[in-house]
Amino acid sequence: MAELRVKGTGTIKLFENDNTSSVTIASPASLSADKTVTLPDADVTLVSGTMNDATALSGNIPVSNLNSGTSASSSTFWRGDGTWVAPSGGTALTGSTDNTVTTVTGADAIQGETNLTFDGTDLTLGTGNVVIGTSGKGIDFSATADSSGTMTSELLDDYEEGTWIPAWNTGDNGLTIGGTGSYTKIGNTVNLRGHFTIDSSGTGSGDVSFSGLPFTSVNTGGYRASVSSYWSHLAVACTDICGFIQTNSVLVYFREGGTTGDGNDLGNHIDQDSHFFFSATYQAA
Repeated sequence: MAELRVKGTGTIKLFENDNTSSVTIASPASLSADKTVTLPDADVTLVSGTMNDATALSGNIPVSNLNSGTSASSSTFWRGDGTWVAPSGGTALTGSTDNTVTTVTGADAIQGETNLTFDGTDLTLGTGNVVIGTSGKGIDFSATADSSGTMTSELLDDYEEGTWIPAWNTGDNGLTIGGTGSYTKIGNTVNLRGHFTIDSSGTGSGDVSFSGLPFTSVNTGGYRASVSSYWSHLAVACTDICGFIQTNSVLVYFREGGTTGDGNDLGNHIDQDSHFFFSATYQAA
């Protein structure tokens, strides 16, 4: 039989007595609608071609009938290129609890960090420090509201604590200063404090200044940061001693008010064992 055409509705059933012969079914383009084809109850092998209209299929297809089936097993999967492969070695996760952040601990190994958690809102570090690895980087507060002035930066990029040693600078005439100060730097703001003593005698004159600040002050022209100090054991009683930090420098100046000129004769009123307490806040360059 060369060709069989069905023009009406209904079902075509093709049978072979022994169910061993191959049957080829073609769908001529001239048919106006799909027809139903019922295959025998025994196993049917699709020799070539494709199955369309998958929504009309039901039941399971044995994995051994996909592709060659030679590597099909419970430990393999069928890839899009039509081959069966075993999954590559996975990575075991250890130490995981709710909200822990995972980190790589070695080759093909990840671990939940019990001291680092994120609950969708807050990132919590249980122990240890947050380390800024690049200079000039820090914590960005740009999400906060700005002041009514002119904002220039919202990055907190530095914190430091330490000590500093002053050095007598001008008008010393043999006087030396002793003591160690401390400082705290937050961003570009430096807070200083200390207690210093004149260690050796001499004949001082002029203004009093010393160097050795831990950071150079900002260059702001006429702006100078004021200094708070308390002096005692002076050779001559003094009043209105004021101090300031010179701009673009590491210098601190002290002057006595109420004397001649700019009040620059404090050096003539200090002696051995004179001492002073000192605190100041200034902006670093």
